[in-house]
Amino acid sequence: MRIMQIANFVSPTSGGIRTALGHWAQQYGDRGHDIAAVIPDHGTPWVWDTPADVTLARSRQAPGAPGYRLVTARAEVADAVTRFAPDVLEISDRTTLRWLARWARSRGIASVLVSHESVTDVARTYGVPRPVAATLASGIHRGGALPFDAVVAPSRFAARELRLAGVRARVVPLGVDRATFHPAPLDVKADADAGAGQPTGASPLRLLHVGRLSQEKYPFLSVKTLIELVLWGVDAELVVVGDGPHRERVQRAAAGFPVTFLGHLDAEEVGEHMRASDVVLAPAPAETFGLAALEALACGTPVVCGTTGALPEVVGDGGRVVPASPTAFANAVLALTRDPAVAARVRARARDRAARLTWEASAGAMLEVHRDAVETCRARTPRVARVARAGRALGAA
Repeated sequence: MRIMQIANFVSPTSGGIRTALGHWAQQYGDRGHDIAAVIPDHGTPWVWDTPADVTLARSRQAPGAPGYRLVTARAEVADAVTRFAPDVLEISDRTTLRWLARWARSRGIASVLVSHESVTDVARTYGVPRPVAATLASGIHRGGALPFDAVVAPSRFAARELRLAGVRARVVPLGVDRATFHPAPLDVKADADAGAGQPTGASPLRLLHVGRLSQEKYPFLSVKTLIELVLWGVDAELVVVGDGPHRERVQRAAAGFPVTFLGHLDAEEVGEHMRASDVVLAPAPAETFGLAALEALACGTPVVCGTTGALPEVVGDGGRVVPASPTAFANAVLALTRDPAVAARVRARARDRAARLTWEASAGAMLEVHRDAVETCRARTPRVARVARAGRALGAA
């Protein structure tokens, strides 16, 4: 197949979407498919680790989301699609790119929407009342998803919102790069001995927060958790990996406490910090997957998360799922680290849980969706249009 990925919110420092698209593209290419991509032009050169032939399209700043951009140049996108002549478009956006579904349908090209966000819960994190947020989400889903040949969600939580709006969504979990996110060999040996030696909670207790410093990720809860532990007399420290519009506010909240801000790091450095940490905190209330949490589990590091969003699906018994409060998070941290035998068992469960979710499996499921979408499109498209599109594909090859 010829697969074209088109997405907003892909930037030099973005997380889950960029990572997922890159790994899917790598897997598609390894299996013999032709890959291209269209993403926003940020005005500065940067390297995206993907085998796709990338087109940078003119874009504008996303309202209320510094660092993210939205593609606005329809003609540039249409030209890139026409030149590549794909069998299917993999579209990761429901804002400025939603027009592509009807446009592709009129040209005999299949389209698949990947829904990376929960509109209701993201709106709730910005103070929108739940009934208003739910109505907003329903309108967006009904209007934005129906023209697509298939809709994909990364979790049951993400799919639920779509189904409530009458949109059928197939769940395709993301994966983890096990070459980058893996336990330290000595950790595995120690855990096999059921926690022999120094307890995981030996001083200082090291906590890690990985994520964008923005409202919807709620990084303040990680800082408040560290403060709670320190006030209880626990020798603990917090390392924060990530950047974003709320960095200065979060730094002010952490002033006077043992919190280190490292900014954006590459994946290898993130993996090193995860392996060196006792617990990873995942406070975001509306994640539709939680890739950083899965990466922590793959490193054998337990995760504490809240009860909302998709994080409970990802974390499961590889950590603790508790109410999103500093006291509950702090108690969960202590429960995971005080007893060496308990810590060893949880770390082993974390590794086992992550081992079930691979990029190979994720990409394989996506390819099934794409094949079904192409078949649906072919059944709907007149033969003369299919022949014309095939001719364009031969010219692009």
